[in-house]
Amino acid sequence: MKTFIFAGIIFTYSICFINFLENNPFREKNNYNKWLNLAFYLIPFIIIAIEWITCYPAYISTDSYVQLNQIEKNEYSDVHPAAHTLFCKLLMNIYNSPATVIFFQILFLSLITGYSFQYFYKNGVSIKLLIPILIIWSCLGPIRIVTCYFWKDVFFAIALLLLTLIFVKIIDKKEKTSIVDLILAGVALTAITLFRHNGIAIYILAVIVFIYLTVKYHKKMLIPIGFSLIAIILVKTAVYGYFEVTPNDNGTKYALPAKAIVSVVYYDGNYTQEELEKIEQLMPKENIKSFYDLEIGQSLLWLKPSFGTTLEGKEKLIIELFTELFPKNVGIILKDMAGSASLMLKFQYDDKEENVNPILARANLMPHFIGNNNWLNHNMNYLFLLIICMLILIKHRKFECLLPFLPVLANILSIVISNISYESRYAYPTIVCTGVLIAYTIYSLQKTKKNTE
Repeated sequence: MKTFIFAGIIFTYSICFINFLENNPFREKNNYNKWLNLAFYLIPFIIIAIEWITCYPAYISTDSYVQLNQIEKNEYSDVHPAAHTLFCKLLMNIYNSPATVIFFQILFLSLITGYSFQYFYKNGVSIKLLIPILIIWSCLGPIRIVTCYFWKDVFFAIALLLLTLIFVKIIDKKEKTSIVDLILAGVALTAITLFRHNGIAIYILAVIVFIYLTVKYHKKMLIPIGFSLIAIILVKTAVYGYFEVTPNDNGTKYALPAKAIVSVVYYDGNYTQEELEKIEQLMPKENIKSFYDLEIGQSLLWLKPSFGTTLEGKEKLIIELFTELFPKNVGIILKDMAGSASLMLKFQYDDKEENVNPILARANLMPHFIGNNNWLNHNMNYLFLLIICMLILIKHRKFECLLPFLPVLANILSIVISNISYESRYAYPTIVCTGVLIAYTIYSLQKTKKNTE
């Protein structure tokens, strides 16, 4: 019965959203008011700042403690992207408190979001649509709460939003796109790549897109690629060398294939005694049978016994085992990978409380991520909305208008295929971009109707 009710809610929800996008009830010409521009910046800033007041100087997670400890000791590791830690150190030179970082997180997010909505307003989208969308987006729990965390995800998401906005402007202006916007795209690509390790997937896709835009429009579209490459190389060499950053030797970066390998033992797949002896160098068979978890990799990564910090130096072994076992156990290994991704594909805000990381449970994170069943906080809600937006644009044959959706889709894919932890903060970048992309869809449809009238 619950399944039918849930399906009914989804169906009704979808019909209402599609009708809203297709039949804009506020299509009259705007009476442009320059003073309203300020509201686009102040609405998210004030709403998020109210949350910040309640947690001042910041919400702190286990990752936050690790990075703050590195800043205090001036000893840096790339386990958590060192570029983000060093950027936070730079900000904290203004005022030595996590509060400084949170202030700039709120400020940058509000500025880029505000500018995006201002852009749509200047180009004819009704204020009666934009203000409600902005208010609802700003009030969402993930936006208010996660933005106030000392977390790499926040600046990463802000960079993703900036890249999305630049793509919007490129679609509009094409070869007339300004050099400033293209430099900002380079800044966004640099931050995306340096502030999260999975950012490389977005970077590769963006490079392909900018090469395509270069061929189609103008050679200046190569500016973001050139700018970001120079910046990334300088940071990874000169800056990391100066601060003596140690490389990422944490086992988590090999965890996805390692977890797939041990799944073959758990499900009694096809392997030889010799291969079992190699597998047991990662984790003993009895521990695999006791602790393997299809859906959540954290039980193999963080809880004892684990291989979360014991995979260093075993890269060749993992690659060798994966190459040997995959052809003989395709179904098992794909099932394991799908299981790792399944958490992000569920309509829920977080996993069950009994499955959470007990170390992280001691941080302030838990009250905001556990037992929060508000419909507006469900992970997949936002991807679902974006898919609807894209389908409507495809229906109207606005294929080029899909370009601004690509950065967030690349991020979703990179997280889904490598999700090894329960934390739903991984959905935050998607939620950050959703408000702007919904407004952009309305803007694109409005332009189409104007052209056909």
